[in-house]
Amino acid sequence: MKFLIATNNKHKADEFRNLLSSHTLLLPNFELSFVEDGNSYEENAIIKLKELLKYSNISDADFFFSDDSGLEIKFLDGKPSLYSSRFLDGLSQNEKNKKILEIMKDAQDRTAVFKTYLSFCKKGGEIKTVCAILSGTISENIDGEQGFGYDPIFIPSTYDRTMARLGVDVKNKISHRSQAVKKMLDYLNLG
Repeated sequence: MKFLIATNNKHKADEFRNLLSSHTLLLPNFELSFVEDGNSYEENAIIKLKELLKYSNISDADFFFSDDSGLEIKFLDGKPSLYSSRFLDGLSQNEKNKKILEIMKDAQDRTAVFKTYLSFCKKGGEIKTVCAILSGTISENIDGEQGFGYDPIFIPSTYDRTMARLGVDVKNKISHRSQAVKKMLDYLNLG
C-alpha cells in the first residue's frame, strides 16, 4: 500500500519510512503550508492532514496521514507539549536540550512522556485518529547520536539509556510513533 505523509520534517519522514517498511511511503512533492494552531495534538494532526488532502486528487496514494507529537515533562508543568518544535524558539535542538537539563538540574521528579496523535484516512474517506504514549524520564545529560529532537535526553521506562543511545531498531519497536503506526495499520487491517 502507498501512504502519503503530511510533513515537511525530513527526520520524521525517515522515521515513518522505517516504520512503514512493508509499505511505500510517499512524500509530498510540494511544500505543505499549515499553521499548527489547534488546541490539542489531535487538532494539529487533523489540520495537517486536511492540508494534505487538498492534493489527494494528484496523488496515487492509498492512504493519507499526519501526526502531531510532543514531549511533556512533569517538572515543567507538562511543557513543551504542543509546542515541542517551537519550544525555546530561536535555539537549536541541542541548545534546547541543554536548556531543559539546566532548568531541571535539581529536579527530583524527572517523569516525562512522549505523545503521538496520528490522523489518517483513505482517499475520500473518514478521518480516524489514534494516540500512543511512551513513558519515561529526562536524563541528567545529553547522551547519544541517533534519533532526533528530544531523543538524547529521554530515557524510556524499563531502559537505562536515552532513545538516542538505544539505536534505530529498538526505537522503532517501542517509540510513541511506532505504537501509533501499529494502531493505524491494525485499524486498516494491514498489520
